[in-house]
Amino acid sequence: MKNLFLSLVVLLSLGACSTSSLKPQATSVNSTNSAETLKKPYVILVSIDGYRPDYTRKFSPPNLTAFKNIGASAESMIPVFPSKTFPNHLSIITGRYAENHGIVANYFYDLSRPAEKTLYTLSNPKAVQDGTWYQADPLWVTAEKEGMRTACYFWPGSEAEIGGVRPAYFKTYDKNVTNQSRVDGVLDWLKLPEEKRPHLITLYFSDVDSAGHEHGPDSKEVKEAVKNIDIQIGRLQAGVEALKLPVDLVIVSDHGMAKLDPKKILYLDDLVTFKNVLVGDTGPQLVVYAKGNSPEQKAQLDEVYQALKKHAKHYRVFRRADIPAEYHLAKNPRAGDVLISADLPYSVGIHDPRYHPPVATHGYDPKRYPEMNATFYAKGPDILPKKIKSFKNIDVYPFLMELLKLKPMGQIDGNAATLHSLLKNP
Repeated sequence: MKNLFLSLVVLLSLGACSTSSLKPQATSVNSTNSAETLKKPYVILVSIDGYRPDYTRKFSPPNLTAFKNIGASAESMIPVFPSKTFPNHLSIITGRYAENHGIVANYFYDLSRPAEKTLYTLSNPKAVQDGTWYQADPLWVTAEKEGMRTACYFWPGSEAEIGGVRPAYFKTYDKNVTNQSRVDGVLDWLKLPEEKRPHLITLYFSDVDSAGHEHGPDSKEVKEAVKNIDIQIGRLQAGVEALKLPVDLVIVSDHGMAKLDPKKILYLDDLVTFKNVLVGDTGPQLVVYAKGNSPEQKAQLDEVYQALKKHAKHYRVFRRADIPAEYHLAKNPRAGDVLISADLPYSVGIHDPRYHPPVATHGYDPKRYPEMNATFYAKGPDILPKKIKSFKNIDVYPFLMELLKLKPMGQIDGNAATLHSLLKNP
């Protein structure tokens, strides 16, 4: 069947976004680390996209298993809604909910922007690299402002100049760069002279997420992807140990993964004509935007809403003002005027002949579906080996701030107390 989702490209997650070449290092606001920074620890933040908390138990990867057992770990980490790649990577690195950092989905509109720049999608490098989309400072911006050099071997937002600041070193996303090369790049940064050496480094892997989408969370392909990432985690740890630097290693994921039922795809254009409205995101959610504020445009939006409400079965539909408070979306117009959220294992979309639906996906409400939950492990000279309950991913940011001994700048949503007990020297 070739009738498929309007924007199913977003379901390929960050692994779908590539550019043809690696970008050279950026110009940092700091030519060297400040004298104060030289006394501070190093932190490597690793994201394994789509790594469910149960994968370590299920697939027994030796390095990740040992890392979890020896270091700190949580039962799970709870993503922000929607449980998708870009919103959650930005929440981890800013400590803010999606409505506050502005990246409310993998595919969304902002009609207040210039006409040619109203659409943000992870597959469009021009949008991803445009710093005006980002409404909260990532951790590397705060660090650079405090005299600390930073580096990103891939992370959503790291290619953009945000508030006039970039990481001292970064790579433009290219899915074809091998995982081994990514680890080698991180280790090379740690071998720089200490005045040039980044103290915060991010590292991103997409293989587990891609295998999950294509084959399902219980597949041999996901097991193989976990095995291959585990090898690189082992290489990273061995390389760090050889350098004898005070490095704290934090491993997270952005969301989990759930298997879909191909017979339970709800094509909403069978129920309603999406006339003179814009549609963003898709999969577990579909978001509808009025094209303007005229009485006619508002009436057209209301017509769509009423039709969707009338036929609502296996999905929930909300006007933006009625989006549940715990979703932390309603304050931002980018979240759309109408939100449709499917019930697992159903999914919603619009007919489109170009894409095939995935075997599995994410994006559902993590409070309703624990399959959406993410992973948190941490180990290093400044971290205590404790086991903790599940917590929100916005709490990672203040934890990283404390590890790096940085001073808070601006408001965040995360709670520093959540992970405070993991700090050896708070």
